[in-house]
Amino acid sequence: MRRLLSASCLLLVGVSLWAETDSIESLVERSPFLPHGYRKSEPPREQTSRAPVAAAASRFELIGVVAKDGEVTVSLRRRGEKRGTWLAPGESIEDVKFIQFHLVRREAVVETGGRRETIPLKAPTVTGEIPAVIPPPPGRGGFPTSSSAAPKPQDDGNSSVKIPVRRRVIVPQK
Repeated sequence: MRRLLSASCLLLVGVSLWAETDSIESLVERSPFLPHGYRKSEPPREQTSRAPVAAAASRFELIGVVAKDGEVTVSLRRRGEKRGTWLAPGESIEDVKFIQFHLVRREAVVETGGRRETIPLKAPTVTGEIPAVIPPPPGRGGFPTSSSAAPKPQDDGNSSVKIPVRRRVIVPQK
């Protein structure tokens, strides 16, 4: 009886660990904290018939460029959508592969369907009003100074204890 009880306990522990591992893996796969497009891509589907590929410039727009440490990444998004995808040279989205970015012409060179195209950088637009600067609350003139940061002790002249003034000196580092 004792062996049966210990064997069933071990079986239950094993099943609970397996269920916990499965739930953790599914949480990692569907985490809401991962960046857009981070999830593993699905394997490419086989196409039975090739439809003519529309020009990349008519389907995508170039909305951002970042150059860091000599590497340029661009943000392409489908027209009409709000989110884009950041691509480094050689990476692709759908059937559009980013090749390079021309800084002078401000356009990205992409390859789609075996031919190269250029997508110009979208011009910035101003929508709505520019937000106004909020003034500081009344009675406070910006950042607190040493005189306004701490309340001053009240000295009515009858106190025999003197409170020393605290001062902080910041010495520049060499």
